Amino acid sequence: MAESSEDSEGEELELIRPGLIRELRNVLDEYPDDGNATEFDNFTQCPEGNDTECRGRGGKQGKDPGRQSRISQTGRCANNKEAPSSEVLSATKYGEKPVWSKHMYIPYLLSSIWSRSVDVGRLGGATSMEGPALCVYNNEQFTEKDWEGIRMLHTSVKEKDPLKVGRFGLGFKSVFHLTDRLVIVSGEFIMYMDPFKGADRYCVRKRLAGTRGRELESLVRCLDAVFLAGSPHSLDRVFNSQTGLFSGTLFWFPLRRQESELSDTLYTEATLNDLLQAFKAEANSMLMFLKNLEKIELYTRDAKETKLVFTVELSAECVSAVRAERSKFKDSVRAATQDLPLEPVCNWSEVEVQMSGRNLRNRSQHKERWLVVNYHAGKNQASDQLLRLCRDPNLSYQPYVGVAVPLGGQRNFQSQLFCFLPLPLETRSPTGLPVHVNGFFALSQNRRHIKWPTADQVHNRAHMEPALQWNCLLVEELLPLAYIALLHRLQEIHDKKPDEFYKAWPDVATVDNRWQPLVRTLYTRLSQGTFFHTSVPIDTWIPLSQAVLQNLPPSVEPKVVQAIIHIYTISNEKVVRLPHHVMSGLQQLSLENVAQTITPRHVSELVLTHHQYLHDEYKLLLLQYLCSHGNDPQLLVDRFLLPLQDGTFGAFSLRGKADEVFFCEKETQVLFPGLEKAMCSSNVSEIIKNHLKNLAKSGEFSFRIVTCIDVARLLEMSIQTRFRGSSIRLSSQDSWIQQVWLYLKNSTPWNADLSGLCHLALLPCLEGHQIKLLPLKGIYVSLSAPGMSQINKDLSSSLSKLDITVVSLPQYVCDHKQILGGLVHYPNSHGILEVLEKVSTDPTTRTKAESDFNRTASEADISSLISFIANAKQLEPRKVSVLTGLRLFIDMTTKQFVSVRDVNVIGPRDPLPVLPPRSLLMCDESSRSAALKIGALKSLCTQYLKTS
Repeated sequence: MAESSEDSEGEELELIRPGLIRELRNVLDEYPDDGNATEFDNFTQCPEGNDTECRGRGGKQGKDPGRQSRISQTGRCANNKEAPSSEVLSATKYGEKPVWSKHMYIPYLLSSIWSRSVDVGRLGGATSMEGPALCVYNNEQFTEKDWEGIRMLHTSVKEKDPLKVGRFGLGFKSVFHLTDRLVIVSGEFIMYMDPFKGADRYCVRKRLAGTRGRELESLVRCLDAVFLAGSPHSLDRVFNSQTGLFSGTLFWFPLRRQESELSDTLYTEATLNDLLQAFKAEANSMLMFLKNLEKIELYTRDAKETKLVFTVELSAECVSAVRAERSKFKDSVRAATQDLPLEPVCNWSEVEVQMSGRNLRNRSQHKERWLVVNYHAGKNQASDQLLRLCRDPNLSYQPYVGVAVPLGGQRNFQSQLFCFLPLPLETRSPTGLPVHVNGFFALSQNRRHIKWPTADQVHNRAHMEPALQWNCLLVEELLPLAYIALLHRLQEIHDKKPDEFYKAWPDVATVDNRWQPLVRTLYTRLSQGTFFHTSVPIDTWIPLSQAVLQNLPPSVEPKVVQAIIHIYTISNEKVVRLPHHVMSGLQQLSLENVAQTITPRHVSELVLTHHQYLHDEYKLLLLQYLCSHGNDPQLLVDRFLLPLQDGTFGAFSLRGKADEVFFCEKETQVLFPGLEKAMCSSNVSEIIKNHLKNLAKSGEFSFRIVTCIDVARLLEMSIQTRFRGSSIRLSSQDSWIQQVWLYLKNSTPWNADLSGLCHLALLPCLEGHQIKLLPLKGIYVSLSAPGMSQINKDLSSSLSKLDITVVSLPQYVCDHKQILGGLVHYPNSHGILEVLEKVSTDPTTRTKAESDFNRTASEADISSLISFIANAKQLEPRKVSVLTGLRLFIDMTTKQFVSVRDVNVIGPRDPLPVLPPRSLLMCDESSRSAALKIGALKSLCTQYLKTS
């Protein structure tokens, strides 16, 4: 059987598509209702999207030097009718004509009154204008393209227009989160949008001039409620019912109060309040990268009045300049619509955003200043890949980016991403950069995210669709140029405040991986420009290649850093101090090698040539740096950094190359007055003292630790330097000798053996208010001692004539165990006999002592010595032979003083009747006893006569 025509050609079937409600629900799924300000971003697209023409009052076409919009929510209408709560704009002066400012007004409902609907007639399926509602008004009128575009879904009249915000035809449809149907009034038309009527009856548009009867009456009543008390203008200034012209555009979104097939979400006053609060949180950045809007206001509208509760606007001080810069930039972008300009187009603006709010009690105002840079690529600078994508008709994107940095007033700044309007806020910065970033990015359809290649695509360098390539090129190629333009201007603003300037540099460690290409390109380009501040010889900016980077580790103390910078300064080296995150960025990107860096070796070289220009504190700090971070003692050779006790600085000389310098603790150093030039200073910090001690121990320099042997030599040098005469006397207030003996008492080996010091005049003898220093080696007997009687004056005098020194010792000397009973004998019989024995032992000393005594002794001296001898116990004449040569006794014949050595026989006690034929000693009882003890003979008279 032959096949039928239908079987041979196949059956033609229609594409099964979901209904309009299902499609809109899909749109709502793409634009989730998560309580952020995205809904209001979509309202902002309306006045921002068309900036070419606008209709002023009276229906005339003209350039728009300014635009404003308001968004409000309804309360109760006049005559108990429902009132769309909306506000009109205010007129401003611009040149000679009244013009509209670029403002967006968002009246903000606080009323809790629910109103019944106001029927405006059944026009093509549209049923009513209902309240409460959110109303948006701006002074732009819809063009025919706008009327066409508002009806599109998944496409847009803006898709090929690089000047428009909103390119997918979806953003505005997200308003169905809060409403089921809406009304738009603009210019000559009113449009009712009701998706429940189906795709073919979705929108009904009618000329305002054609409204009659009840429909017109109801519409006028509702519009009149919008522009009631509190509004800058009455209804008759924005709507002419005779000509049917509405000056501006009004969107009216009745809030959904019951679940519907379109959405289960209900919008109450509290829900909308939350949404408006989210908008206020983002409001400070809303105007930053827009091309038209200059002001957004939130109003509340109830049955009585309209109240302004929040405003965000460009301040009066900056609005004219910002408007002019925006206009200039837009003209350049429009000129480049068909092709790119040869050279890039760049502008900057110092934008001051002013926010003011009002609650039940008071008004508040807050200002933030921003530096905003917009950048459009040019042919001569764009890469071939970027140029190819610019010409791709399927993209229709412009190479347009921008950055903004805070200049003051910001609270808890966190950078955001913009595609003219801010993308949804995140808990942390999506870029990690210290600036806001704007760009003509390829976005996801819900306008929440930038499209990025997957990790696999990046890792495998797989093919990427053009939109992904486009975003990567904006980040790597264009944004660095905009960033550099921003830094150029910021450099001028903070010319004398480099720390503020460097705050705008990204921290490589915190930047998100997707934005690292921007950082790499940015830092590379910055390293080639004059972006590095130095104050040598004056405040100026230099390229990295001329800089000496201050890359000192954090462990270097600030004072040490200051000293290092000072020596570089006096050497005319251009030191650049960078904050940690900038220095770290240069290091991570291997760019720091372009510049010189501060090193211990370089510092050492500068010290060698410029030490004479350094004050003492800096010398010590540089010594600390070279010791702490140099790790090479050779860096100190011939450097005048060795602090001396006399306040000067000596050079570190290698061992044996110069006079020695000694290091010791402060309590030892005071023992050597007069040797300050040979002593290392003790007036240094503990850190430097430890470094000096280690250097002295190293043995590499003519600088070493004081040893016990050195003490004797240094004491001798000190005494010779300080006391040039043979007699050394000190004031009794001089503490030096006391410190010496304190040291000797507590230091080994001097606490047990003073023999190494015996040649030094270190024995103090009190003489009234003075101290006489005597050599430790001598024949001494103490004038007094604890528990012993003091030597009387006459005996002391007689002993002194025997070259025996009677010393009055301070207690601090007696405390040394080598003194009393050692170098100085006790003031008792035994002690005196011991010193007499010392005199007797040395023939020279004995002879001199005998001669001096016999020549100078007074009768008192003789009497006191005879008394001592007579009372002395255990006296051995042979040990004290010096006494036998002393003329202590009287010759009976000549009546002259003679010694026992001269006359050794004691005469009788009673006088003889005749003179004896030989010499006899005439003695009383005391002298007789003394003579006998030192070797004289006693003789009886009969024996003497027989002998005679």
